[in-house]
Amino acid sequence: MKSGVAVVLLLLCLFIPIGWVTFHTLVVLFLLITALFGRVPLLGLVKRLRWIWLLILIWSLGRFVYPGGWYAALSTFIWMSESLLIVTLLFSTTRFADLLQVLTGMGVPRFLVSAVDLMYRFVFVLSDESQRMGRARLSRTLSIESPAKAWTWRLQPAAIGQLFVRCADRAQRIHSAMMARGWQ
Repeated sequence: MKSGVAVVLLLLCLFIPIGWVTFHTLVVLFLLITALFGRVPLLGLVKRLRWIWLLILIWSLGRFVYPGGWYAALSTFIWMSESLLIVTLLFSTTRFADLLQVLTGMGVPRFLVSAVDLMYRFVFVLSDESQRMGRARLSRTLSIESPAKAWTWRLQPAAIGQLFVRCADRAQRIHSAMMARGWQ
């Protein structure tokens, strides 16, 4: 039900012109009320999305070069912001397993649903391995937190490469364990 409402709302926001200020205002109010009833902290939502909004703003400002530039920039910013809020609220208030069931019910091929499920699971493997490496680095050095040290920047590419190798190895072990338990 929620995902259907989100898809309809996304389509309406994209196809209704920005000149319908009342509609877009009602959509934003609906999203705020949904966030309040869904117990999604608004300040946390803004903090989580601030960098994406910065990218949306930069993208929108690039629309000034087209004819009717201010209108194109404003509509792009509003449409992208509304879409981002709709999707973020959907993911914040719905379990991921339920979203995968909706995708299956919509007729998305099982292979793609499995791929999305595995990517979601391996994001946590990646973050866990990254935290582990960070703790190990901090335990071996005295004060790596100082950003003034130039050598910390030279270590970043090597750390990212090592993180990739470790995650690939761990993902292979997880895959082997899943296959041993009968996953197909």
